[in-house]
Amino acid sequence: MTDNRPILMDVTRVLRRMGHRHTGIDRVEQAWLTYLANHNSPAMGFMRSHYGYGLIPKSGLARLSRSQHTKPTIWRPMLMLPNLLKYVPADSIYLNVGHSNLTQRVVTGLRNSAMGPLAVMVHDAIPLDYPHLQRPGTNNRFRSFLRQAERVDHIICPSKYSSDRVSRHMKHHSVTIAPLGLTEFPPPQKLVLPEKIFVFIGTVEPRKNIGLLLSVWQQNAHRPDWPSLLVCGAPGWESPALLKSLGQTPPEKVIWLPNANDAQLAYALDHAQGLLFPSLVEGYGFPPREALARGCPVIASNLSVLKQGLKKSVIYVDPHNAKDWTDAILSCPPRHTPILVPQWSEHFKTVLNSIC
Repeated sequence: MTDNRPILMDVTRVLRRMGHRHTGIDRVEQAWLTYLANHNSPAMGFMRSHYGYGLIPKSGLARLSRSQHTKPTIWRPMLMLPNLLKYVPADSIYLNVGHSNLTQRVVTGLRNSAMGPLAVMVHDAIPLDYPHLQRPGTNNRFRSFLRQAERVDHIICPSKYSSDRVSRHMKHHSVTIAPLGLTEFPPPQKLVLPEKIFVFIGTVEPRKNIGLLLSVWQQNAHRPDWPSLLVCGAPGWESPALLKSLGQTPPEKVIWLPNANDAQLAYALDHAQGLLFPSLVEGYGFPPREALARGCPVIASNLSVLKQGLKKSVIYVDPHNAKDWTDAILSCPPRHTPILVPQWSEHFKTVLNSIC
């Protein structure tokens, strides 16, 4: 492990995303915050804002790990990065798991300081491999991020699939594959739901392929045996057309919760007939694992990354074939015994052992 070597975690994205519903990357950052706040190793946060750079003491990381609504006190706020890094213990590990703030200035500053190894998690290469499913300009920003990632000591990926895709875009860099864990949901918060219902969890955007599900529901809503659909996800890129389509389905058949919290997600997964995950591309995929851990059947796209990690525990369907999805929904198996999934402790151990 780290032998109590100090860890400097980049929390720039955490602070920027405060108050937003957690995405997959948010869950990874939150897991690391919780680990560092409760582990006996020295740790502090590193951040950049419009006013310059700053450090956050371990007590601030603990506050961030408990609440995403209360900003911690910034310690040593400074405009000049070299001066700030003098306050970081020598040979500290720099850890960035948020795809953010890895600029040429930051990497150069870290390299020119007494910092120890630099470790960066690259979750996937979706912005480069599927630019048509991203906001305009995302691919260029991500390409710049990878160019700086090539200068660090350790690259971490959450799956073999993402490692293979990322390696195609980086020059001769070894990668550590560290499967992600699952954060325990809070106690379920009751929702008023129809007896027969499936749930979708994810941002309402083209990459998540929610449009296919809405099409399936529009085609089948007239059937007396057809279930309802609970959509748990905030609007994302190119969402207006999807929201219009959502509004054209019978309200008793499609229910939208744009701001569902984790307690509500827990209740939905505890009572749904199944989780539907029709994504066109993923780097890992938290919702299927969250569902399986609560005994909820999963119907998902036949993506390589899901097959690698979930194997035969999921029903796989072509994400472009509406009829196959209709058939899979009608023949969905009953709820099952919760399935064990990887724990965060194994992820932390794998990452830190690779660094040290």
